[in-house]
Amino acid sequence: MAGLTASSVATAANVYEKDDLTLSVEGDYQVQIYQAIGDDADHDVDYDDLELKFGAKYNLGNGMTAFGQLDLDWNGQGDGLSEDGDEIIDEAYVGLSKGAFTTSLGRQYWGSDNFGVEKAYEMNGGTAFGTTGGNDTLKLGYEGARFGATLSHEFQDSGDEEATDLMLTTKFGPAEVGIAYQTLQAQAGAERLETSGIMASFDVGPTNVGFDYSTNDDADYTNAAVSFPIRGKTTGAVGATLIDEDGQDDVTQWYLNATHKLHSNVNLFAEIGDNDVDNTDLGYLAGMQVKF
Repeated sequence: MAGLTASSVATAANVYEKDDLTLSVEGDYQVQIYQAIGDDADHDVDYDDLELKFGAKYNLGNGMTAFGQLDLDWNGQGDGLSEDGDEIIDEAYVGLSKGAFTTSLGRQYWGSDNFGVEKAYEMNGGTAFGTTGGNDTLKLGYEGARFGATLSHEFQDSGDEEATDLMLTTKFGPAEVGIAYQTLQAQAGAERLETSGIMASFDVGPTNVGFDYSTNDDADYTNAAVSFPIRGKTTGAVGATLIDEDGQDDVTQWYLNATHKLHSNVNLFAEIGDNDVDNTDLGYLAGMQVKF
């Protein structure tokens, strides 16, 4: 299951190992020419990802591991977790893991951040889960062979948001199903917003088909997406989102993209997208991603 607290440490490259200590580093650089969907929107060079992730793990014995994680992001677009003066810090947390169980504390994303089946680079319509991470989060995770769970609680600090967030996933052969629930109080004294969602994806040979639906008192979001091989190392994806917000006209947004692998960690990509809002122009992007 994506979103467990130790996942970025586990997949990063180990750069130092001695005694019970392992240090790791991971990078993700994505730069693109981008024009957003909109009315006469400007096009520019956009830095979607400029990330460096640093991890430390200590083997404590008896199958237990202590870890710390610091993720930095220079994209300058905000990530929903930053506070004044520290926008460069994406995630920062410490934790313990044993077997399939993990617990962590600090600035981190919740399980609902991984909700959804969209396969877009930029042009997706989103979900009803508007807030999916926080600075004061305690997170518990379980990742088994067929079942995964992430429970997060955001503590209220100086009257800011307080939330409880749960994400569950399970696999049935070529199918994966997930449900999510979140209760969020944006600030002290504010009305609590409850959001729930269900998602499912299915592998049909090399093609993957996915659907998700999320809802709260303010809006309903429905997504459908398909990814498929095109030729050789090139893959494609197409998707659409139906957005039903209270007091607003329904909006349908779509995207189409293609990705070509030059290497397992080097991609070239392009995407177009649009919606049915009056006076909006087609959005587009093209760029390159390098990871390590």
